[in-house]
Amino acid sequence: MSRNGKMEKITTEYVAGLWITSRKSTSGTLSLEYGNGLTGLFDFNPTRVGENADVAVALFSNGTEVAQGRFRASVTQQTTTKIGLCTYQVFVVRRTIALNGRDPINEEALYSPMLGLVIANVTMTQDWQPKTGVFFDRLEVRKNE
Repeated sequence: MSRNGKMEKITTEYVAGLWITSRKSTSGTLSLEYGNGLTGLFDFNPTRVGENADVAVALFSNGTEVAQGRFRASVTQQTTTKIGLCTYQVFVVRRTIALNGRDPINEEALYSPMLGLVIANVTMTQDWQPKTGVFFDRLEVRKNE
């Protein structure tokens, strides 16, 4: 990531390739702890379309709790997307983190269960209009040497 013209290494950890649990950078660590209720959305298959999760969430900064709120996720559709010459089955997942005293953060992700990762993520406005996005234009496998 580039911040104020300087490159900064960011490490992000996920549960099941979709739910962010921590983000580490030179400026510190942010982490989210989720309540019960997300496990049902880990097993993606066509029957998951239309399912929702709504669980408690707590935000921590460098190990200290700084906010509480709700995390909401819904699987809105199953579709396909093409990257390079390959077509991938994906699920469209809408996510909202609503922390007390802060504006909600809305995102829409394309999650590929075959790859086990998000292959596109769009930050959305409060009325679910696209604001900014990150998309893969190439995927490759690198063998550890």
